[in-house]
Amino acid sequence: MWQQEIIEKLQNFHNEIQTFTITHLLEKYNHLNEEILTIYQQLRAHSSNDYLIGKIQELKQQRISLGSQIQLAKNHSLLIM
Repeated sequence: MWQQEIIEKLQNFHNEIQTFTITHLLEKYNHLNEEILTIYQQLRAHSSNDYLIGKIQELKQQRISLGSQIQLAKNHSLLIM
């Protein structure tokens, strides 16, 4: 019986970590979206700014990578449950 309690506590702890990780990744994802929107607004005024265009490309790549991490974390948490 005590072994089952320990297993349940460990599973709950793992679930809390997974939830924290997913929440953190989603916050980073939202922050990246805000940055991209801000740069797009700047591009409206300076449409030929190569630095801003490059920065958007870089942020989009980061967003793709972060999206993959979020998906992996969600899939992993579903497998554990």
